Amino acid sequence: MVLGVMALGTSLPATAAPKRDPFAGQYSVACDRKGVQCWYEIIPISKAKRQYRVVFTVADRMNAAAVLCAVSGAGEIRDDGTLFIIQPAGHSLYIRRGTGGDLSIEQARLGLCGGIHASGSANFIGD
Repeated sequence: MVLGVMALGTSLPATAAPKRDPFAGQYSVACDRKGVQCWYEIIPISKAKRQYRVVFTVADRMNAAAVLCAVSGAGEIRDDGTLFIIQPAGHSLYIRRGTGGDLSIEQARLGLCGGIHASGSANFIGD
């Protein structure tokens, strides 16, 4: 009887886990303002066209629900694999894949949400 159960268990077809989008999700990032926390949320708009929307959020350090500022922009993946995003007032972001699911984010111009600088290593915190 035990052999029959083992045989059944080994004959089930294996299903591959869905491949995770290399950019989509929420990422925490250090910001240069005391008393706040910052994160980026990257949302696919069109996978076929490799387009994304990015929302940069600044919230109270102790209460993430107390959002102080949120700015969004859109862009696409370039041929070199960089996600290039244009945000309001001409601010641009360059987002590159890092190791272990993290990203590297560079702000070309400073000043998001009243001059907050939030770039560098961005740690994946969830989908």
